[in-house]
Amino acid sequence: MYDNIGGKIKKLAKGIFIFEAISLVLTGFILTLTDEDLILPGVLMLFIGPLVAWVSSWILYAFGELVENSCIIAGKPVEKEKEEKTFRPFNESKEAKATQASESPSWTQGKKYCELCGAETGETTYVKIKNEYGTLYRHICRNCYESGKIDS
Repeated sequence: MYDNIGGKIKKLAKGIFIFEAISLVLTGFILTLTDEDLILPGVLMLFIGPLVAWVSSWILYAFGELVENSCIIAGKPVEKEKEEKTFRPFNESKEAKATQASESPSWTQGKKYCELCGAETGETTYVKIKNEYGTLYRHICRNCYESGKIDS
């Protein structure tokens, strides 16, 4: 219910725009047909109404985008409609440091993807990475861990 709330807000903004645009076009069409005095307001509503609805939907859509991007910055996975995890790579700066709770990483089996290179390996380890944005916890594959893409 509260998963992927940013995506739901963006869908709501699109839905409200479509509803407003259709209702304004229908209202403008009805105004032009009902009375001679209402032809000018009806024509204006036909053409300017959907434009105003489109511009007014930007605020709600931008809020949804803001919520979605704040989830990415916080390190929470953003999910697609089909419950698949979206690949969102984090900053690969040279200052990034990975640390493990134990000396040797524990590799877990499962259908997980590497959050550094995006590969669906089947083995990942959960590491703590420190960079200029703070501390992130990510699943990375054995290749990225051993290749030196991050300093461990």
